[in-house]
Amino acid sequence: HASFGAGAHFIAQGAPHHIKHDEGYITSVAYSPHAQRLIGLGLIKNGPQRHGDIVVAYDQMRGQHTLVELVDPCFYDREGVRLHG
Repeated sequence: HASFGAGAHFIAQGAPHHIKHDEGYITSVAYSPHAQRLIGLGLIKNGPQRHGDIVVAYDQMRGQHTLVELVDPCFYDREGVRLHG
């Protein structure tokens, strides 16, 4: 399982893991029982236009880096069918 934590920085794939290539950061992380993986919220340059992009979540403090997909914040049950059904 990939791991990432709050505070990790978003860096484009292929770019050196350095603060000058920083595009944003993860603000919070939690385990999703439905998705059976970690999900996070974050702030990234041009975020709404980048859904589907894959970037690196780089955390120098924890010595971790992993690929993450940028998705719409409402990525599950958008119409509320499961909630209200």
